[in-house]
Amino acid sequence: GVECDYYSEACLTYLQINGNTADYGAGIHLSYSNAVVINSTISDNTVVTNGGGIYCYNASPVLKNNIVAFNSGQYGIYVLDGVPEISYSGFWQNQSGNFYNCGDEIGNNVILNNNSDSCDMFYNIQMDPLFEDLGNQNFHLLPGSPCIDAGDPLSPEDIDNSIADIGKYYYHQTFVAAFSASPVYGLPPLVVQFADRSSGNPNQWEWDFNNDGIIDSYQKNPVWTYSEMGMYSVKLLIKRSYNSDTRLKEGFIKVYFIENPSITNIQDIPEDQGGWVTVNFLRSVYDADTLADRGTESYTVQYNIGDGWVSANFAAAYGVDNYTILCHTPFDSTAYGTGIIDFRVIASMDEGSFVSLTETGYSVDNLVPQVPEGLAVDIIDNVFNLSWEPVSAPDLQYYAIFKTQLGVPFPPDPKYFSAEPFLNTIQIGDLPEVYAVRAVDFSGNQSFLSGPIDAPMQFLVSLSEGWNSLSGYVVPHQPQLDSLFLPIIDQVVFLQDNAGFWYPVHQQNTLGQWDTYQGYMIKMSGQGDLIFTGIIERDKAVMLQQGWNLVPVLSSCDVSIFDIQNILGNNLKAIKEVAGTNVFWPGKQISTLGQFNPGKAYLIYMYSAMLFEFPDCE
Repeated sequence: GVECDYYSEACLTYLQINGNTADYGAGIHLSYSNAVVINSTISDNTVVTNGGGIYCYNASPVLKNNIVAFNSGQYGIYVLDGVPEISYSGFWQNQSGNFYNCGDEIGNNVILNNNSDSCDMFYNIQMDPLFEDLGNQNFHLLPGSPCIDAGDPLSPEDIDNSIADIGKYYYHQTFVAAFSASPVYGLPPLVVQFADRSSGNPNQWEWDFNNDGIIDSYQKNPVWTYSEMGMYSVKLLIKRSYNSDTRLKEGFIKVYFIENPSITNIQDIPEDQGGWVTVNFLRSVYDADTLADRGTESYTVQYNIGDGWVSANFAAAYGVDNYTILCHTPFDSTAYGTGIIDFRVIASMDEGSFVSLTETGYSVDNLVPQVPEGLAVDIIDNVFNLSWEPVSAPDLQYYAIFKTQLGVPFPPDPKYFSAEPFLNTIQIGDLPEVYAVRAVDFSGNQSFLSGPIDAPMQFLVSLSEGWNSLSGYVVPHQPQLDSLFLPIIDQVVFLQDNAGFWYPVHQQNTLGQWDTYQGYMIKMSGQGDLIFTGIIERDKAVMLQQGWNLVPVLSSCDVSIFDIQNILGNNLKAIKEVAGTNVFWPGKQISTLGQFNPGKAYLIYMYSAMLFEFPDCE
């Protein structure tokens, strides 16, 4: 990724930052830096701790016209300290959430932007950016992307003379006239709201609402009232500089009187558990009563699922043009069936009963389940139990369990499915793994992934008769020495570090319990295999003192002696093998020790104290 620190004020523009892995800020790491980041795409990065996309530490950058999406780790943008200016940017599906400590206004959708999409007061949106091919790291925008024309209008225009897009890659728009209207039919006087949907960012509009050659409006989104019955063609001419285009929609607006009620649409109730729709319809021409003098006239909504018409709800008639009636549905649309239902409206007027044409609709459960919380791991013998707090949802179908290796993003598809807490066998020698869980209901709604948890693993160290060095990069589930060494207790003669010892046959113990950050020497009366069962130690830093240190190997792979030398630098005098003869002494040009091996411990002589961190395995 990109790192800016120590009061730098870099200006970063039109960057594609993806596929990076870091401890903090996998995309951009800002420390004591007020950098400016504009029109960049920060996606598909993975952080071990905080800030999958951007990490701010004592930093107040300006972030504008950027996409921060599909990053793994803790949050898309993580602010530890600072007041970043975040505006006209897009955030989507960053693990654990899009924002941390960015201010109450950021991410709180309260207004609409230039595209009529919901956004916060700084015009930041939280919508799928619609990349062309995320899997192949193609971050160009698809047609219909909410990032098109959603940038700062004061920014330089895109090459196609349209408002700046969000992200590194702009979407080239042709200059084409287009428009919509609502409603497009009804009773007179019919008030119609027109909306310009043209591409190419026009700045002049000429509307002809009845195609008679007379310009009726020069506004972008005008309102027009049709007072007489008829079918009206509408024409729009758009202009910008030397560009122009015209769109004509013939018979677009229909104004008429009707005896029967007419269903205009059937809408599912958003953000509910399903089972409800609103049936919207135009009145019968005979519905002329007002709310004050309404009589016995009414409307009844019925549905039919194949065995006859059933009343769903009714409402009194009181002379308004449009009615909306809330109706319960007998079932929902799910992955197992469309749930399409026939509806009709009956107008019971003084002049008789009038039945609308049949229209279809459906209801959907569109509430996502809660995120499973309280992930925990229990180890019994050689089996670990991954458990979590049950999600309270009446339509919960199953839990999807995701697995990946440490430092690798979770795959899009789950590894396992489980209706109950999950059991799995711990295998010796497996690479460190991480688990996460999401809840899925019968409608296919999925919760966000839970916070990840490390899976237990086993690490085997073979000990020979006599003296051996010993360490482990796995934190044992049972750190008590009697428990840890129980399978080979009869072969253990003596265990010691720089400060204490354990003499099991005499039940003498000044070591306490096992310390992962300590190297040991052990004497065995015979060969034995010691198995560490637990969680891998992620903090791989060891404090080295001046003089000799007995150092563990906090790595799951072999570590080159030259990598260690590069880290320790001139502080290093010599490294010796414990219970062996190999030495690395650069000052004497002695190099018979080539690498550190997991499970062993080594003696390191330091000229001065320093913190040493083992490098990551490749």
